[in-house]
Amino acid sequence: MQLLIRNGKGAKDKYALLSQSNLEILRDYWKAYHPKEWLFYSRNHTGTHITSRAVQNIFRKYIQITKITKKVTPHTLRHSFATHLLESGTNLFHIKQLLGHSDISTTGFYLHLVKIDALNVISPLDTLSELDKNND
Repeated sequence: MQLLIRNGKGAKDKYALLSQSNLEILRDYWKAYHPKEWLFYSRNHTGTHITSRAVQNIFRKYIQITKITKKVTPHTLRHSFATHLLESGTNLFHIKQLLGHSDISTTGFYLHLVKIDALNVISPLDTLSELDKNND
């Protein structure tokens, strides 16, 4: 349930998480187009992969069609993915691995985007008071 991303950000190869629903969409896509070397080919029929600029253009087109007014980019999806993982309780180290960050402080950037109550964290002081009540 992973996709290999070749030459991603920072010229790194990495694996991305693949959801079951996306796998089904990609299977339908593969059945329709039978890609050989690249999953998504360039639209100008050069036999090469789709470029990041082409992805940005397609994204921008559908943002306009859907009348989304907030400034968003394809990278916004990456931030949303990380934030939702964090809010659902995924360990920051695992998110770091999934995003391909070499430094945990880069991943820590996502912490300020999450409401504290969404993290389901209990203050250590509250756990101490619970221990005191049990010892009485």
